[in-house]
This record gives sequence, structure tokens and C-alpha cells, in this order.
Amino acid sequence: QGLLAVGVLVVSLVLARDRPRLMGGVALAGCVLPFLVPMSAPLLRSVAVVFTSSLLIKSLQFAAGHVRPRGRLDFLLFLFPVIAVVRWETPHRPDLRRAAVALFTGLSQLGLVWLLVLGVSRLDLQNPLRLFTTQLGIYWVVAGITNLTAVKLSLRGIDYDDGFNHPFASLTPTEFWGRRWNTDVRDLLHRYVFLPAGGRRHPLRGMLAAFAVSGAYHELVFDVGTLKFNGGMLSYFMVQAGLVAVTSRSKFVRRLARDVPVLAWLLTTVVMLLTGILFVYGMDGVDPSNAWRSVFPAI
Repeated sequence: QGLLAVGVLVVSLVLARDRPRLMGGVALAGCVLPFLVPMSAPLLRSVAVVFTSSLLIKSLQFAAGHVRPRGRLDFLLFLFPVIAVVRWETPHRPDLRRAAVALFTGLSQLGLVWLLVLGVSRLDLQNPLRLFTTQLGIYWVVAGITNLTAVKLSLRGIDYDDGFNHPFASLTPTEFWGRRWNTDVRDLLHRYVFLPAGGRRHPLRGMLAAFAVSGAYHELVFDVGTLKFNGGMLSYFMVQAGLVAVTSRSKFVRRLARDVPVLAWLLTTVVMLLTGILFVYGMDGVDPSNAWRSVFPAI
């Protein structure tokens, strides 16, 4: 029934593409679907929130004329989640090599998740490594799915930026969020939050607004899954905003990244993993590995 409802929703959006108001209304109505998923499947509820909210955002973008996929097939590809900045106006010239690379990379990343799960299952339930391996697993899952969804773009001959640019190679938190992590969401936040908040004249205010919106959205995704609020997601993204605010303005950090890149990379990796504990805490009740509860059962 759930798959049927999703199918009806997507078909309705495709049929309504020439009537922007109707399309937006249909996408908004579709946001009730996550609440029809049983509470016994919190992860599925959260995934449904991501899917339906993505459809709403894409419908509003299309209705406003900010994105213009050509024809019904491209519009259908546009609707399905693609975590990348896509140039829909590019000539259709299938890139089989890029499609093959994306397919291989995506399958490899999901395979690494499987190996990671096997390895972690052999560790002590109280082992703090669960918290850090869970973060790595989250990246591989999202990046793997991103690469697999990008295959259809390459086969169609549509140009796009890679969704992730080796985020664990970042030398500073600013580089992580500004250049390497989730280019699609970064572009959306820059366009619809950073700039309207006066980011060009007041970059600190725009940056804080972007992280606050991202934190609120992530909080919504996981709170719908559990119908509980723990504040972990919002706290995580505001901490990241603080890190970006400090590192982007620090001459010492920039000099360290330039002169001693290995040390800068090590410090950044440690900081991102330690603060990422807040992200895992924010997933409490949705994370199938129960990483937070495994390490801090009394909290």
C-alpha cells in the first residue's frame, strides 16, 4: 500500500507539472505519508520524511522556475532524490564511463557498509568504536545511494557535480561543509537561506541561518520517526556552525592547513568524529545499530 501511495504521488506530480499550484498542493499533501508508516518502523518513517519533503522542495523549485528539466522523462528523474547539483539544460550525450564509475563506486560503498556491520557486530556492545563506525557507515550509505541514483543521469547524458567530494580528506571544518559534503544541500541552503539572510553582506549571519535550518530539518526527519525530541540534531549543526565560524576566520587554522596539512587533517578528523556523537545521539531510536544506547545505555 505504501509503494502504491508513493507511485500515485509521483504520477500525480508528473501529470500536474504544467500546473504549478496544483503540483505544489499535491506535493504538500504527500507529506502526510510518513505518518501512515507504523511507529514500529521508525527508520522507514524517517526515510519517508526525506522522500516526501524532497518532492515538496523540488516541486516548489520547479514551480518557481529555478530548475527546468526538459520533458516528462527528465522531470521524473528530477523528482527522484538525486544528491547532486544537476545541470538539466546540458545536451543529452550519454556518458557510459561516468555511469560505470558511479555504479561501481556506489556498490563498493554499500559493500563497505556491509563489511562494517559484520565487523562491528563482533565488538563488545559497550565499545565506543560503535559511535565512530556508525558515522562512517552513514556516510557510505548516503554516498553509495547518491552514486547509484546518479547513474541514470549519466545514462541520460545530463551533467552534474558529484554529491560528495571526499569529505574525510578535509583539512578544516569549513572545507568539509563548504566544498566536500553534500553539494546539493549546500547549494539549496546557499540559495534559499544564506543569500536571503543577507549572507553576502553579513556572511556570519547567513551561515548561522543555514546551519540552523539544516539542524531544524534533520531534527524534523528523526523526530517524526520516533515522535520524540532530544535536540541532538539541532545541537550538532549549531556546534558545526560554531566550528565553521571560528576556523573560517582563524589565520592560525589557515596557516596550519597550508603548512602542516597532515596535522590539520588529523585534528579535523578527530573534531568531526567527536562532535558527530551528537548526530548519532540525534538518531536515537531510529539508528538500527543502536550505537548511542550501546555505549551510553543509562542516558
